[in-house]
Amino acid sequence: MLENTAVSITSATASTSQAAVDFVLRYVYDKATLKSCALVCKAWVAPSHWRIFRSFFATPERSSWNSVLSFLNNHLSIASGIKHLCLDGYSGVSLHDLETLFDNLPSLHTLQLDNILISKPLPHQGTITTTSRSLRKVTISMQKTPQDNYDTLFLFLALFTNIRELQLVGSESYCHATHSRIDQPLVCTTPFPPNLRISTLTVSALPLWLLKHVVCSSRLGQWGILRELRVQECFKTWEDVSYLGTILCEVGAHLRRLFIGPSATFLGVSGTGGHHIPSWMRNPSTRPRWDALRLDMCTNLDVFGTRICFGDRVATLSDPNALLKTTLDMLAHVPRTVRAVYLDVFPGSANGRVVWHMLSDPATLKTLDWPAVDELLSGAEWGGAKVVLELGALQGVLTDVQFSESVDFLVGALHRIRRRGRLVISTMKQD
Repeated sequence: MLENTAVSITSATASTSQAAVDFVLRYVYDKATLKSCALVCKAWVAPSHWRIFRSFFATPERSSWNSVLSFLNNHLSIASGIKHLCLDGYSGVSLHDLETLFDNLPSLHTLQLDNILISKPLPHQGTITTTSRSLRKVTISMQKTPQDNYDTLFLFLALFTNIRELQLVGSESYCHATHSRIDQPLVCTTPFPPNLRISTLTVSALPLWLLKHVVCSSRLGQWGILRELRVQECFKTWEDVSYLGTILCEVGAHLRRLFIGPSATFLGVSGTGGHHIPSWMRNPSTRPRWDALRLDMCTNLDVFGTRICFGDRVATLSDPNALLKTTLDMLAHVPRTVRAVYLDVFPGSANGRVVWHMLSDPATLKTLDWPAVDELLSGAEWGGAKVVLELGALQGVLTDVQFSESVDFLVGALHRIRRRGRLVISTMKQD
């Protein structure tokens, strides 16, 4: 009897001690300290490893693909604690290898694939099994992905059933290389996985036909929970605007948050000497042409956002406000029932790359027609809708003094919105 009591007390003490260790290490973030903690004793190894490998990043320069597979498949205690995984630059990755890998990552919540070339499964390898995994967010960067690899990427997404946030990201050069006419046959024949129910979808710097292939009109039932759509730098012509409008006709009523940003080369037409002469220089008003976007179909929209770019090629136009003018014409079509309009003040070109050297002098920001922004968005028809200036990217490239001066300038330039108590400055610094 006494022996059983002693064993019981010892077990309870060990359990309490382990819980205390887990609790303390939960608040240790420095990896060097965590590595030291893992050497204290056996009881400290697992909780230290869970913190060290909570985020796992792998590139071919650091580890071969086979080494990554071997490590994660042979160290299940570590793999089981990984919540964020980033794989960058691997080629020849087998779908079956990925299937096995993700079966060993039960806690994985977010996945980022940068320029991953996934090999198509061979007939003798059998079928890929779809299972319900914990993965909720996937970001796929396709800056170097061949067009015929889209099919394999969609087969990869079919591994999962619980993804709710999907980001498909390209680049301006990649979009230009793959941007075919929308009446041409699609290079992607594999359907978007019908088992997925996406609530947040981002498509950036990719051809619009890919978005149309994802949001297929024959499978609109699976998009009933879509609440947020972000389309950035995907359209360059009015034909593209109409094409996006057909998509909004199908899913617009479901959306609560919509973010649309034209490319910096939007409306560019070939001019003499190989240069581009935007047609807005000859036609100062593009407002009627934005009817084709069909924002009127977004009847339940709470938030609309867009990007105001300056610097880079925007500054080289004979009218630096050209892109801003057509952006304001688009904003004029936003339903007045929205609760907030987000303006991402973005230093650089619209392809997602910040041009750091352009901003040693923030004077280019002041050349934009901010009174026109103030006039459009301060109207009574907007009700109490907030106007949120997102300045995180700007803050990241300016000195503290320059940034403070820029904020003061913007607050002064948007004085009517500010007086109505509707101006909000978001200054969270972005990396």
